[in-house]
Amino acid sequence: MVFAGGNLGDEVADDAASADGSAATAVPSAPAIRINPTKRDLHFIVPVTDGETFLGEVELTVSPRDELSVQADRMLQLLQPLLKADAFRAVSAKVQAGKPLSAALLASEGVTLSYDPEKLSLALAIGLEKREGQTLGLRNMGGVQGESIRPAAFSGFLTVRAATDVVEHGVQPGVMAPTAELESGFNLKGLVLENQGYVSARSGDPAFRRSGSRLVYEDLTRKVRLTLGDTFVQAQRFQASPSVLGLGISRRYAELDPQREVRASGSQQFSIAGASTVETFVNGRSVERRSIGPGNYTLRDFPLAEGSNQVRLRIEDATGAVRVIEFSAYANQALLARGLTEFSLVGGVFSSPTRTGFSYDRRWVGSGFVRRGVSDTLTLGANFQATAQVQQGGVQVLWGGPLGLIGFDLSASTRRGGGQGVAAALTYERLLTGGGENNTALRGAVEVRSNRFELPQVAFGPQRSELHASVGMIRSFSRDRFIALDGRFDRDGVTGRNWGVQASGGLPLSDRFTLLAEAGWKRGSQRESWVRTGLRVRFGQRGLAQSDISSRGEISANVSSSGGSGIGAWNAQANFNRRPEDASLTASGALDTNRFALGAQQSVAFDRGGGVTDARTTLRAGFSLAFAGGAVAIGRPVGEAFVIMKPHKSLKGAQIFVDPQGDGEIARSGALGPALDGLISAHTFRTLVYQVPDAPAGYDLGAGNVTMRARYRSGYKVEVGSDYHLMAVGTLLDAKGEPVKLVSAKAYDLDNPRREPVLLFTSRTGRFGAQGLRAGRWRVEALTDPMTTYEMTLAESPDGIARVGTLRPVPSREQSK
Repeated sequence: MVFAGGNLGDEVADDAASADGSAATAVPSAPAIRINPTKRDLHFIVPVTDGETFLGEVELTVSPRDELSVQADRMLQLLQPLLKADAFRAVSAKVQAGKPLSAALLASEGVTLSYDPEKLSLALAIGLEKREGQTLGLRNMGGVQGESIRPAAFSGFLTVRAATDVVEHGVQPGVMAPTAELESGFNLKGLVLENQGYVSARSGDPAFRRSGSRLVYEDLTRKVRLTLGDTFVQAQRFQASPSVLGLGISRRYAELDPQREVRASGSQQFSIAGASTVETFVNGRSVERRSIGPGNYTLRDFPLAEGSNQVRLRIEDATGAVRVIEFSAYANQALLARGLTEFSLVGGVFSSPTRTGFSYDRRWVGSGFVRRGVSDTLTLGANFQATAQVQQGGVQVLWGGPLGLIGFDLSASTRRGGGQGVAAALTYERLLTGGGENNTALRGAVEVRSNRFELPQVAFGPQRSELHASVGMIRSFSRDRFIALDGRFDRDGVTGRNWGVQASGGLPLSDRFTLLAEAGWKRGSQRESWVRTGLRVRFGQRGLAQSDISSRGEISANVSSSGGSGIGAWNAQANFNRRPEDASLTASGALDTNRFALGAQQSVAFDRGGGVTDARTTLRAGFSLAFAGGAVAIGRPVGEAFVIMKPHKSLKGAQIFVDPQGDGEIARSGALGPALDGLISAHTFRTLVYQVPDAPAGYDLGAGNVTMRARYRSGYKVEVGSDYHLMAVGTLLDAKGEPVKLVSAKAYDLDNPRREPVLLFTSRTGRFGAQGLRAGRWRVEALTDPMTTYEMTLAESPDGIARVGTLRPVPSREQSK
């Protein structure tokens, strides 16, 4: 629970000490004191841990002889992922219907239960031979975290990005009429309708021009996206990427599961007999360190750099003994891990943008590709594109090994009535990482196309023979110290043969100043050589300035800087370029406010003599209007998904700050309504923190964060605060007037029977504190033997704390009958 407002005072703090987790403070930690000093069974709802891992909660019974037993079905649920199949069956076979599972029975099957009276928790210890293997991911695996909120059944947004120009000098000086780009998305239970278009108030322009409409549905179980409407073909090498009106189905992990590591990134298996610390080094750099319990592990998803990598695992147990495992791995973004498949298939008719919208061709087109990771070092693929006139098909081989990454593409085309062609490409790249920014990258490529090789598209016909070859190397020693060499050769039927070489480098003069140099030479249709020198200056945390001058008579200078994040974030840049024939100066800046994204740009063009040929100021503004779950909000432009955070009426107008950081927050509520956070990436796990600094003292805000893995174009509504914001404090007495000691109890809302009960604990004096209650009538059921029932009525309180005093038992419903 997160509390807002100021200090609650000593009395409240003492009351709160008996609430959730507080009973632990009331249980003496001295080992001589028994768990259960009474003559009756004690019942607790306690967390269960496996080492540092929280598994869940279970009902625990402690007998007067300190014998432990747990609720059988719940404990089996927690144990199943941890035990091997045969070990789990052995435990399950000993469970008797309706009876608890004793610690002695579990111990006979190699599972030990230990109760910690200080933490009020139950710890598991499982023999290594009984444990199921576990996978430890070094990356943020979004699919394994829980989501605390779900998207609204129906949500949507409209984004407007408007601009206008003020022409100070030009053919038609004055203020130009504004134009705006429109984007909308509506999500109905996972089915998305999205649209794009432009509106213009300028003379001669159409008032509205549609630039795309489509339905999108994603099957996240199969990781498949379906698209109906205006879409672009996802092309491979030697394929065209036209826009079409049609139906598409695809699986691309970058879109549907961006946090999943789909490239071959290696894994390593190991076992440990006791609690240990595992530290992972990649290329000599420590990337992860964690403490884990005994078990059989597979360590996956190393954050590898592109190219060849050296991985070292350092495993240290509690005694200080160290074991080291070393191996090498190759990684590249294009390689797929073994068994993974990406594909795309699109069918429809050609479309092309026009002045008034889209124009659709009657000729159909089909396009597709499939790529599969055959092994961690080999990815194979195939692709095709076809119309009634032209068909193209190709294959792809990608292999990553000690020599680097080698790719081979082969494609062939044929035209109805005659005319065939082929195209092939061979690529090579290798990145040798030396730790930090000390890297060497090598690359090379050769591509050849024969006469009459043709792509199935409207704009282009058969091509002439072409040959392109390039080779390059860059050696980085630090952030600004580097040297690079590049060479290129081209031959085609238009410009003939062309070749050239280029060398560049950087030499730091200090922490702030870097000297840059470049030299090049070209021969062929144009013959030229040049030398360029420059100076780069870094200032502040994000500031950069650079000036260059070349032997061609070109001079350039630019400066850029930025600051802040969320509300108040800004960036600014200025560029000056001068060539022998003309010059230009551009300065621009942008500012994010709570509700709008603002921008301005000043552009000036000069002729050879320095006279101004054009000067204008461009003003921009963008915002989104969004709705979800009955809430409406306005804010900066929405991306892939959004969250609306609305304050509950009990907060009495206090502002919500969304994702507060040191230099600002992402969004906040205010006079224009709820807060809107439109910077939510689809299919990426996100924890969104919120604060209400001006909430009433003692107000219970709940967890203070929400977790989600947003669906594409989905909207979420979060109401911060609720009627259930009170903390009740008091004392439970039994029928004899004695304190009800060290028991757990559940509080039920009598006016809302469907609501989950609130768990509370009593101290040795019978004191309790219960969080997350609202004003009204409540029934409290203490887990004594037999159960003891109480009733209490809570009233609103300025400090958020309802003091109910001493509660005495009331007849239970069974007793009343």
